[in-house]
Amino acid sequence: MSNPMQAPAGLICSLLCAGHLLADFVFQSRAMVEGKRQELRWLLAHGLEVLLVQALVLLPFCPGLRAGLAVTVIALTHVGIDALKVRVERRFGRRLLWFVLDQLLHGAVLAAAAVWILSSGVDLSRFAPRRLEPLAWTVGLYAFNVNGGSAIVTAVLEGMRASSQPAPGARAGRVIGILERMAMLTLVWLGEWSALGFVLAAKSVARFKELENREFAEAYLVGTLTSFLVAGASGLLLRSLLA
Repeated sequence: MSNPMQAPAGLICSLLCAGHLLADFVFQSRAMVEGKRQELRWLLAHGLEVLLVQALVLLPFCPGLRAGLAVTVIALTHVGIDALKVRVERRFGRRLLWFVLDQLLHGAVLAAAAVWILSSGVDLSRFAPRRLEPLAWTVGLYAFNVNGGSAIVTAVLEGMRASSQPAPGARAGRVIGILERMAMLTLVWLGEWSALGFVLAAKSVARFKELENREFAEAYLVGTLTSFLVAGASGLLLRSLLA
């Protein structure tokens, strides 16, 4: 594993990504997600949330005016990107497509901000602990699998249904999905491949009677496999980042 003291680019990128993933997928409430589609104040509230989370994650380890300005620009562009996503999603549907493009645009802004911060020749050795970069990547990927994984699964299932209304028991299913992804991500990260089947088997046993309904069984299978793919990909990415 590379030493974060010798790789400020990796450290700053990991901190910015962790801040983004925490703000978007942990601290952003479901009410805020829905409110952004209706009122500007929710978009602005989320922008403020992004500003505060990014500042708390980045500035203690990378203090300075340039880093503070970068965090402000990240928050402002975040509001603009989310506002654009709301408009195109309302007009064209295809929630999963716009979710992916939205995250890619946010990622591009974070990359540009990291380059700009690094251009000042920032010295992180006085502030950043040696193990901060792997910790930031770990926190960020676990954060994404909280509500980011749920957003992907919901978007895929909504694409299968004629109605965008949530299915019965969706709230409980969302909590189960989060716990499932946490377990899957951890097992993949640790390389415990043989234990992955037990997670799927335990979930299937709990829903055994409901699987007699063909429509439910199809939705269950698609949702479960999507959730597993998200968690598995996150675990593999985490293994490669920490290798």
